[in-house]
Amino acid sequence: VRSERAEEFRDMDTVKEGAVLTGGSSAGSSSDDDSMRRRWRLILCSAATEYSAGAILAMGAWQAELRDVLGLTTGQTMSIGAAIFFGTFFAFLGGRAFDALGPRRTVLLGGGMA
Repeated sequence: VRSERAEEFRDMDTVKEGAVLTGGSSAGSSSDDDSMRRRWRLILCSAATEYSAGAILAMGAWQAELRDVLGLTTGQTMSIGAAIFFGTFFAFLGGRAFDALGPRRTVLLGGGMA
């Protein structure tokens, strides 16, 4: 009974992964190599996002250099950090837009706002 249950879950995971990664059902829609490439691309993109988000957390470490290189006052540099920090409180809006509009429209909206 236990092995049947494990096989059932394994089949469910395969269908879910195929639907998420390929945009449809996994039954013959893509090869295993293509699925693996998509997974690695997702991992790399996630790592890049985390790497760039770390810059927000390290604002204090590079604030003095930013001030010196750009010729800003301490107040101006602090307002950059405050704007970044304040923006994190509204990050959930991107998730709401993604749910309502889908990925393409959300990226276009975000790009247009930038």
